[in-house]
Amino acid sequence: MKIEYDAIIQKDEEHNGSYCDIPFDVLETFGKKRLKIKAIIDTVEYRGLLTPMGGKYGLFMNKEVRDKVGKTYGDTVHISIEEDTQPRVVEIPQDLLEAMLAADVKPFFDSLSFTHQKEYVQWILDAKKEETRQNRLLKAIEMMHNKIKTR
Repeated sequence: MKIEYDAIIQKDEEHNGSYCDIPFDVLETFGKKRLKIKAIIDTVEYRGLLTPMGGKYGLFMNKEVRDKVGKTYGDTVHISIEEDTQPRVVEIPQDLLEAMLAADVKPFFDSLSFTHQKEYVQWILDAKKEETRQNRLLKAIEMMHNKIKTR
């Protein structure tokens, strides 16, 4: 089932982000309180999770998504939402994969949720300097060895 609607991008002061209201009852429509979704926001594909926050649902949009859409707070976007039944897989950079295998922490990484895996990988990829990347690789391996889900 696909649902389409227009919504205004709202500012989320508490979390320093943005969201669009969901104009339907997620539980009634999809039979789930937490729903993995595929959405098209204008022309930009987005995969996320709808969860109730303060009694209502919102489609949360980070700055990266807003930038891709080319819109900001107060602007209207066209949204298409459907349940995402595809497995979520994080692409692991080769240096992180090799370090995890060498330290025997890959099984722990594999046990993490998609979101926690993504956070580890993104932290490594966000390093601007090679020295920073190497330091983050070492720290990530240490954290995984200590069974820490996220930084």
